[in-house]
Amino acid sequence: MLAVGLDKVGLEVYDTTTWRRTHQVSVDCAVLGVAFSPDGQQVVSGGNNGAVRLWDCTNGEGIFVMEGHLKRVQCVAFSPCGKQIASASNDGTVRLWDSETGRCTFVLKGHTGHVMSVKYSVDGRQLVSGGLDATIRFWNPETGEPGVVWISSLGEVWSLAFSGDGRWIASGHEDGGLQFWHALSGEPGPVLRGHTGTVKGIAFSPDSRRIASSSEDETMRLWDASTGTLAFMTASHKDYVNDVAFSPNDLQIASGGGDGKVRLWEVDSVLSSSMEAQGQLGPVYKAVYSPNGQVILTDSGSRTVKQWDSLTGALLPLPIELPDSLSTNAVSYSLDGIPVALSIHDETIRLLEIQEGGAETGGPTHKTISCLAFSTTGDRLAVCSWNSTVWIFDSQSGGLVTSKELDQWTSVMSFSPNDQQLATASSTSEPWIHLWDLQSEKPAIELRGHTESIACIAYSPCGQWIVSSSHDKTVRLWSQQQPPGESESWSCVYTVNGFFGLVSTMAWSPTVPMEFVTGCEDQSVRVWRVSTDGEDITVKMLWGTNLGVLYAGGSVLKGTTGLSLISRHLLIQRGAIDDTLPLEDSGGLEVEELEVDSGSEECSE
Repeated sequence: MLAVGLDKVGLEVYDTTTWRRTHQVSVDCAVLGVAFSPDGQQVVSGGNNGAVRLWDCTNGEGIFVMEGHLKRVQCVAFSPCGKQIASASNDGTVRLWDSETGRCTFVLKGHTGHVMSVKYSVDGRQLVSGGLDATIRFWNPETGEPGVVWISSLGEVWSLAFSGDGRWIASGHEDGGLQFWHALSGEPGPVLRGHTGTVKGIAFSPDSRRIASSSEDETMRLWDASTGTLAFMTASHKDYVNDVAFSPNDLQIASGGGDGKVRLWEVDSVLSSSMEAQGQLGPVYKAVYSPNGQVILTDSGSRTVKQWDSLTGALLPLPIELPDSLSTNAVSYSLDGIPVALSIHDETIRLLEIQEGGAETGGPTHKTISCLAFSTTGDRLAVCSWNSTVWIFDSQSGGLVTSKELDQWTSVMSFSPNDQQLATASSTSEPWIHLWDLQSEKPAIELRGHTESIACIAYSPCGQWIVSSSHDKTVRLWSQQQPPGESESWSCVYTVNGFFGLVSTMAWSPTVPMEFVTGCEDQSVRVWRVSTDGEDITVKMLWGTNLGVLYAGGSVLKGTTGLSLISRHLLIQRGAIDDTLPLEDSGGLEVEELEVDSGSEECSE
């Protein structure tokens, strides 16, 4: 069974064999924590009104309400024997309750801030709690006596988990770190880095081989517990991921988010998918085609440039690593795929010629660079500073060719194919794109349509199309409209949705007409094809890596067999297979995306 605590409507319980919702319980507060009894017959919940409630899973009726906390209850836990319940609260206390009578047996005091998590050891002899006072405290659940106190160097403790073998404790912190601790000695172990927001949920797999984490950075991550390496990451949720849990058989992971969805993942499929991705982890900040269009280069901000087959998406050998000393705040690739311009934090611009053996540096110097752009021929480099001035340099000699004062601070630039026009936009001001004639003092055209600031602009090789991306997580396709005798104009003809992060980079293929690549902070690299049929314009994805959701591409498969129940429901829901199993059989539950009426406070167990 799967229990889901909801921000607005209370508690829901689902049968994981049929994915029917068996119970829906309404309460007058947000449910912030849920836990099953060891026999699965009861579920305990904690709410933001300070109450702890015990429910009967067979009929969905409340057994009793345990009151005593003065503020919201952040976490609840059943003891392994099922006779005791622990609750952690913002009032700075942990309370222990008799699960048979509902009587409070102990009030555990010691934390000096909100207590965010509480967990029993595997044998039930110890209770551990973590709080915003940066401490992890041990208690004797039989006597209520305090034990050792660990102080975390990573700061506030938001989540805790015991490994199934009892050897490790993992703690999640505000800075995005996951700290391992030796459960017996208390010695701190490895720190796992990757999350950029508070780690709100942690769960060890039943066999202790893996650990799942969820965060305010809208991602769920799966780690190898023995090596600390990241095995899988998804940014499929569109809000905080508040909790994560493994199924008892170790086959599935559930994640619950502030976007009102519970997502279910099959562990074997997740690991297979991550292997197929062949190591392209992290947000994609830059992508460019090689001159012959056969290779795509991507940069994820880790100083490593990876190469992909532009036709199949296969990772090619010999990724190029930039020098460790380079810390960049702006980067631009020449269209011939070889020279790279970087703005370094030491306030210089360097031109690099990337080779398998390394990189050579040199070039013009200027301060406070916000963005860079090569001309189509590669012999000009446009540099924009934070004071809204654009300098255009000769990329060979480093000499200044011309400069232009813009009306606003600019963080995005792109040359038109004939190098006579420059598209500019800001990532912090109005979401408008300005097209400048380099011979004029004012922008000739203004493109409006995005609802948030612009992240990237790219002209097609023919100059008739522009693609742009925005913090609104969309890509827009613009077409040049120029009837005879009229001045140049542009209009948005298509909007691409379905991204789970900012599309930070785009590039058109130099050899395949109407094909472009996108790199996204959701870790995906995708290649798209623009098709025109009279007045109808469509944009379809050809391939993608590290996709957070299924992409069916308009295909409907018939007579499918051998699918697991989750995959079967998911494919029917997405319209990818034609099958006789109606979605109504799921009891209203969308497997992979369980729609619940929830806000930002949600957790799953």
